[in-house]
Amino acid sequence: MRLSLRIVLPALVAIAAVVVAAAGATPLAARKVFYLELKSGQCARGVFTHKTLLLLPCSDPSHNLEVYAVLHGGWKRGHQPPHTTVYARARTLCTAKFRSRFGHPLRAPYGCQAFWPDRGREEAKYGDRLICGLVHYPKPTALGAGTHFR
Repeated sequence: MRLSLRIVLPALVAIAAVVVAAAGATPLAARKVFYLELKSGQCARGVFTHKTLLLLPCSDPSHNLEVYAVLHGGWKRGHQPPHTTVYARARTLCTAKFRSRFGHPLRAPYGCQAFWPDRGREEAKYGDRLICGLVHYPKPTALGAGTHFR
């Protein structure tokens, strides 16, 4: 009995150490997500010109995007308006949604980052989906721990 305890106890301690270390490690909790798959209430980190972001818990201080709304842009599938029109519509819809949801306009140092599908395959799959997120503005740096849209 004593010999097996000498073998089993260190193994259990080693396993427990790995489990504890993994539970607090952000990279294991994070996963990559396509930008149009983001949902309201999620936080992410990434370069906004790339289409894949790292989904993180909002408690991770390195996140630089907090999604506060997923809306519809209002165009028919396959009939997306020109970029300038969609940009103006996204700005109007996202800022109005922020104001209606939180009772005040976006304030410095925050701004809105909007995403919508590119024409073609993305639009065929996602239609007029419009993702509205809170970022530091004008430079989208890390937001710090917690959520900032209140």
